[in-house]
Amino acid sequence: MANDHISAKNGWLNISDTSERGVLGNHTVKATKAVVRVPGSAIRSGPDFSFPVVMNYQQGEEVFVCQTKGIWCHIGLHDLWLSSADISVQ
Repeated sequence: MANDHISAKNGWLNISDTSERGVLGNHTVKATKAVVRVPGSAIRSGPDFSFPVVMNYQQGEEVFVCQTKGIWCHIGLHDLWLSSADISVQ
């Protein structure tokens, strides 16, 4: 969906080209789209190498970075973290 289809009114974000679909603005986070550059990138449960690997993403997979903490990127809305060295921001 293109950004030109997103509009705001009275605290609500219209997320489609019709007025039938919306979300309350304070239930959203700004995210930056990125692509995984490294095959088998380790996704961790926290922002440090000491946290366990909970899954791996493959090269070319898209992620949404919601927050950064040092070299770590908080991806998606779950508590998953990925090293910024493993991604390219779009």
